[in-house]
Amino acid sequence: QTDIAKAMGWLRKLESQRVTLGVLESTGIVKRMKKFKKHPSEQIAAMTEKVLKSWKEKVLKQHAAGKVAESVGAVMPGSSIKEDALVAKVAEETQQLPPDEGS
Repeated sequence: QTDIAKAMGWLRKLESQRVTLGVLESTGIVKRMKKFKKHPSEQIAAMTEKVLKSWKEKVLKQHAAGKVAESVGAVMPGSSIKEDALVAKVAEETQQLPPDEGS
């Protein structure tokens, strides 16, 4: 499997995971993911955009349902070891991909 195919697989897994504002903030994954919006691979760039949009929609739905703490910096309950492990694995995998041009 190519590096791009592996990255696409991880991005698809990330998109399907339940996320919370707390998980996204505590891991810093959104900041790292934003770098891939300009990845030389159009597939990775497009999938990254899709994942970030999906996460935003999920967090907004949680907020609308009253599940997000009022303090933006609050760490949210509900994070699971499985989610944290997946986020860590994706962060590890994405660090192995070629850097964005201009970085």
